[in-house]
Amino acid sequence: MSTLKTLLVYDAAVTFSAAIGRFLRSSPVPAADAEQLRRSSKSIADNIAEGHGYGAGRNRLRVYRLARGSAQESLNQLRGLLDDDLIPRAEFYTLFNRGRVIVKMLSSQIGD
Repeated sequence: MSTLKTLLVYDAAVTFSAAIGRFLRSSPVPAADAEQLRRSSKSIADNIAEGHGYGAGRNRLRVYRLARGSAQESLNQLRGLLDDDLIPRAEFYTLFNRGRVIVKMLSSQIGD
């Protein structure tokens, strides 16, 4: 059985959230948009930790789906920043690709 520390998707989510935080600290993103992206990116790892704590079963899958939704929300927020020219393309693709990997990892964990 894997522990939370060895769960790769959890590690990826923590790394993603930290990268989002570093980007937001050095960017001109409006406060409301920054807070929404910060919250959605942090909730990914929080939900993975919560789901893992439930053990195998429906509750874990339900909360992993919430984590996947938060990851997809973060991706949508990043797209909006790109559309508004508030994130350089190179940084966008780095963050966006990390987020996509998390979505795929969670989908694999869920079985969808």
